[in-house]
Amino acid sequence: ERKYEEKMKDEFPYANVLPEETTNYNCCSYAYYSQNTRTNKYWINDPRNYFGIDFVQRASGTQIQVNDRIFYWKGSSISSAGLDSLHSGISTNHGTMIKSKWGPYALYEHAYNDCPYYTGANITWYRPV
Repeated sequence: ERKYEEKMKDEFPYANVLPEETTNYNCCSYAYYSQNTRTNKYWINDPRNYFGIDFVQRASGTQIQVNDRIFYWKGSSISSAGLDSLHSGISTNHGTMIKSKWGPYALYEHAYNDCPYYTGANITWYRPV
């Protein structure tokens, strides 16, 4: 929806909207299932089932790499975080940028702290196994 994109551009002027907008998949499906924006038709509401199986938590002190997954969550622990407070993306550009799907709208490329999911969130990085 054009109004949403305009609002996001005003609030996050350094985030780049990517051309494809679809409601076929969400951020977690994009990050943990498939980055093929034409064939991905799934919504994953809770990606925590993938942690420890397909992805391992990044060890502290290691450098973030391209293709690491960023997981935003709110609450006292990952396991207690509500589904409405979760967001995921994939690191790009030497780990300095994140590509993530914002709600039912478009994909964006943005700094980890330049998105609507950052305020008040805890952030954990995961690496594909």
